[in-house]
Amino acid sequence: MRSILNDACPLASRLLLAALLCLALEWATAAPAAVIEAATRALQAARGSSDPQLYERAERQLAALLVNAPEDPHVIALNGWLSMSRHAFASALEQAGRALAADPAQPIALAIRVDALTELGRYDQAVSAAQTLADRAALLTAYPRIAQLRFLHGDSAGAIELARSALALAPEGHAEHRWLSGDLARLLVEAGETQAAVELFQALPPRTAQEHGWLARALLASGRREAAAEQWREAHALQPMPEYGLALWKLARERHDDREAARFSRLLRGQARLDAAQGGLANRDFIEFHALDGRLEQAYALALAELHCRPDIFSEAQLSWILEKMGRTEEAATFAERARRLGTRSHELAQWLNNGPGMRTPAQTASQP
Repeated sequence: MRSILNDACPLASRLLLAALLCLALEWATAAPAAVIEAATRALQAARGSSDPQLYERAERQLAALLVNAPEDPHVIALNGWLSMSRHAFASALEQAGRALAADPAQPIALAIRVDALTELGRYDQAVSAAQTLADRAALLTAYPRIAQLRFLHGDSAGAIELARSALALAPEGHAEHRWLSGDLARLLVEAGETQAAVELFQALPPRTAQEHGWLARALLASGRREAAAEQWREAHALQPMPEYGLALWKLARERHDDREAARFSRLLRGQARLDAAQGGLANRDFIEFHALDGRLEQAYALALAELHCRPDIFSEAQLSWILEKMGRTEEAATFAERARRLGTRSHELAQWLNNGPGMRTPAQTASQP
């Protein structure tokens, strides 16, 4: 059997999984049609959103499905998908296992297993699970996840190749075209092909908040700070996510715009309390915010919590950065070594491991050893 990390055989973001949700819901015929229809609407509404109310609605609909068809592998897999959106990665993996025990070819469960193992930092098992996914599922499901794993293992060229292959399977007008364009563009940014990434995003009007945010990162990587700031403002106006507020706060501090920085600081502090009450879905943003704003103990506590639920190389790198700032250099070195273990060539990772984040462009950031 060929290795998915070395051969051009058959992660978009986890949101690609939504393309399979409607099909899976149709399969769950043991549940009443009205419940399935309502669950479909709820899941579609939640897709790509961080609105907790939308996810709560989807959770209620799935709870009804589980009452009517508790042993249906498709319904179990859908519940695993919802767990992924809640960052309950261990639970998602357990549910994927249950679904696959009943149906080893269940496509949603196969995809969830890859995603959950990746988020849990169990990379060898994720590669094995992705090989199984490639053997049993549609290429459009497998390619993006294999691309993500290749990227994590330091093969940026192979990752981009597969991301392009995935996008070719979903031309303009396809339901997954925008998500796959985003996946490819983010890989291009990591590879230094920033103008190609910008052009990909600029071809997607009208843009969602997330796409404005993606374009902002690509523009910043190409050195176009003011254009990036404008895109983050557009994103924040559409959906005031912590990620966008954090970027605008850092830019305001960089410009010495104290009034603007204070406004976003107040907003982020309020969002941090709300996010903590909702399970810490934006922990990584608030770890950075608290640390840069001088609240190291708060940042450290959040970094430990994030590592507990999401023990991947990015959590390890961020914790290393916090420990270094706290003067705990030996502990910081241990986590930095773990974060480097795959040879990942990521500007985000390099920032955590080289003096921390800022509004620097990739060209201004030293590559990790």
